Amino acid sequence: MIVLLIILLAYIQIGLLVAAFLFGQDYHAGNPITWQDAVFGTLLLIALWPLLAWMHFSSAVKD
Repeated sequence: MIVLLIILLAYIQIGLLVAAFLFGQDYHAGNPITWQDAVFGTLLLIALWPLLAWMHFSSAVKD
């Protein structure tokens, strides 16, 4: 259970980084990143995770 919580917190943290990257222009214009941006970044990361894992493991199998 603790491991799942740590993984979830890591996803949220990386989601914040994704949100900062995607909406960084707004942030520099004086609009801070909101929790909706962080949720969107986290959901985007979760949605892309299977694709990223498949790309990683398919290239590892070829080597």
